[in-house]
Amino acid sequence: MEVCPFFGLCGGCEFQDIPFEEYLKMKMQKVQEALAHKAIQAPIEPIISIPEGTRRRVNFSYGSGKFGFNERKSHRLIDITSCRLLVPELQNLILPLKELSQKIGGTGHVAVLMTDIGADIAYLTDSSSSVRGKRKKKIRQNIETLNEISFFCQTHPIVRFILDTDLLFQAVQISAPSNVFLQPSVLGEEILVKLILKEVQKNQHVLDLFCGQGTFTIPLHEAGILVKGYDITASSIEFLKKCGIKAEVRDLFRHPLEIEELTGLDVVILDPARSGASAVCEKLAQSPVAKIIMVSCNPGTFARDARTLINGGYFLKKVTPIDQFIFSRHIELIGIFKR
Repeated sequence: MEVCPFFGLCGGCEFQDIPFEEYLKMKMQKVQEALAHKAIQAPIEPIISIPEGTRRRVNFSYGSGKFGFNERKSHRLIDITSCRLLVPELQNLILPLKELSQKIGGTGHVAVLMTDIGADIAYLTDSSSSVRGKRKKKIRQNIETLNEISFFCQTHPIVRFILDTDLLFQAVQISAPSNVFLQPSVLGEEILVKLILKEVQKNQHVLDLFCGQGTFTIPLHEAGILVKGYDITASSIEFLKKCGIKAEVRDLFRHPLEIEELTGLDVVILDPARSGASAVCEKLAQSPVAKIIMVSCNPGTFARDARTLINGGYFLKKVTPIDQFIFSRHIELIGIFKR
């Protein structure tokens, strides 16, 4: 397998230089070791591998004429011209974005999501809020820069362009908030949704915790399932409400659902950040919920929270690893727990 020219420099990929079967074996071992560390025995399904060239969202950095990703464990910026992990449409934007970043000037970050109809782009300049306000005012007054942004948006498949908090271009009406978490690839998301829908029956009462913009909430709702989402991000919750879905803003790390709030439910789904959901799982372990579906991108915190549920009377029916983060150390897991 040909290795990317930026492999070993950019901090993204770590394992392009080993045979692919060995790489998958290493990831499976990581899952096995995490479960064994918490004395958990459960069937582990074969890894579902998401191919390269499928990643639809990415965060670039720019500055000093460079555009790309940081070196591993460093703030040193590696200038790139391609990334084999990204969908082709996103790869095609790397050089144009670099040119535009040089014209905008300074340093910062660029979050890009490639949608079905074009790129949703959010620039964030590296400045304090006070300096940023002055910088934004200066940019607004710089007609040449604004013209460059306008030309860029009209000559490339761009659906929305935000500079700090300023919406500078929007090709179509977009109700979803910008720069929120989504699964890295469409294929990975489809697989996760399919696995979850298989475990949930129509007319069941379901809670989707850490629901984000509705990766699982929306498909469940569309399948006729009675679902309510909880998340800390107000813009995501507002989006779900506009879709006709029950949703509530809540900091589940500080204020997990109480036992009475978990009564009368058939299924609870949770997809927390890498730090896991220890407070939520402590409550769930005391609840009467019949089934829990946990999605995690960290085998260590998954195993920790799984042990909490098991100690509370659940058993782990199976674990399915999904390699959404190809060539990295990370691996996505979905675990099915039953009373």
